[in-house]
Order: sequence, then structure tokens, then C-alpha cells
Amino acid sequence: MREGQGLLLQQTLQELVAACPRLRQSCFWAGTSAIALEELRHRDSFDLDLHTIHVRFARPLGSTPCVLSDGRRIALPVVPGVLKHSHPGELFSLLQNESVARKYTQLALQKAVWQVLKEFPSDWLVENLEQAQIRDGRRRALRYLLGLDPPPFGPDDGAV
Repeated sequence: MREGQGLLLQQTLQELVAACPRLRQSCFWAGTSAIALEELRHRDSFDLDLHTIHVRFARPLGSTPCVLSDGRRIALPVVPGVLKHSHPGELFSLLQNESVARKYTQLALQKAVWQVLKEFPSDWLVENLEQAQIRDGRRRALRYLLGLDPPPFGPDDGAV
């Protein structure tokens, strides 16, 4: 990068952040990569790419009923991304099968955030918790959040 370009980029970013303070929390910047410059032979060009940081947890598309072998009827939230290789539209019918519903719930317990897990019937989560392949620390946290265990720390453990 030419000597003046780095200074120009720095000043531009400072002015942007001064004009819009939330920019710092909602964006990150990335300049042109050295590989792109070399391969495209654009050594004299430079740019300032601002990329937004936007995190949104998966949300249920709705719910679907599942009748269990013991006759119980549960409503499962349909959350894309829990079952790999299935189209979100297919989930409504797939989750009506008890074995698929159990696998789906166990995968959700394994990787979904609490905001998603709260959409499941809590007794169904409890029923599937022990069969789910979950790290020990996550299992303890889920047991606490589901009301099965006391907090995993005491008042004298230094927890804040």
C-alpha cells in the first residue's frame, strides 16, 4: 500500500465513526486482500469494505404436531438448521415421525441456543436430554435451565 493510502484509510474510518458512533459496534472493515491484489494485478487500487455484523438466532417457522407411540401429542417448533440436509418446508412433515422428532430434539439440545430450546415442550427436552450426545458442561447448564438441578455454582464459588 502506498504511504498516503494507509493514512487516508485511517482518517476516513475515524471520520465515519465520529459521524456515526454505532458504526463501530455494527460493522467491521476489510481492505483488499494481498492475494486479490496480486492475482488481479490491481496493485495501485485500494478500497475500504464495511461489512455489517448482524447476528440473529434461528427462529421457529411454526410448529408441527407429533403423536408419540404412547399416545401423547406434542407440538414441536420447526427450526431450520437443526436437521442437516433437510429443506425447511420438509420439516413440518418429517417431525411428525417420533424417531425423527427425537433425533431432531437431541440435535437441538446439542447445538441450539436457549432462546430456541425454550420453544420446545420442557418435559420433552427433559425426556431426551440423557440420550443426547452433549458435552458435560452443556449438560449441566441445560439441567439447571430446565429446573432439574440447582445452580452449578454456589455463592462462595466466586461466580459473579
